[in-house]
Amino acid sequence: MRASHIHSQAFNGPRRQRGMIAMIIAIIVLVSTLLAVIGLLRSVDTSNLIAGTMSFRQGVVQEAENAYAAAKTNIPSGSAANSDSTAVGYYASLQTTGTTRTDLPAALVDTPLGGITMPATSSTGNTVRYIIERLCRAPGVVDKKNCLLPKAIATGGTNDETMGVFAQPRPAAAYRLTVRVDGPKNTLAFVQTIIADQ
Repeated sequence: MRASHIHSQAFNGPRRQRGMIAMIIAIIVLVSTLLAVIGLLRSVDTSNLIAGTMSFRQGVVQEAENAYAAAKTNIPSGSAANSDSTAVGYYASLQTTGTTRTDLPAALVDTPLGGITMPATSSTGNTVRYIIERLCRAPGVVDKKNCLLPKAIATGGTNDETMGVFAQPRPAAAYRLTVRVDGPKNTLAFVQTIIADQ
């Protein structure tokens, strides 16, 4: 009796060891599979985030182009350009910069926000604001001491026969358009461009 009991214990030992080894291998495979799934999920999340960011950036560029087209029609001409016209988002001189973003006009970064708000487009859900600044230190008549003049020297002129001289056209100042786009999920972007062909 005692001999058979010892004999059965001897056979149970290796079986238990084999079962333990199989369980350890199963746990290792399970942990490896879970790590692979976590890595795949993170990769998919990153890909979605990048795709969303790229989509938003493309949308911002399109919104900025629309604002550019609207702004060009709102820049006053002649003597009207010498003073502010806030109703159309136009300023005859550079505006103060923001407190949080010193590279942007305060009207678009500090509350309350200013500028012109374009009609909302239901397809994007973006809110677009813009302002136009004449690149001059102060309002008034354009001159080379006060303003940035990309076309300060005229390439031609008109013949004024009564005076017998060529009358040069007035110099034209450059303008800076700043566009703010507020998108879904608190996304925010700014686009700036110089308008020099008025």
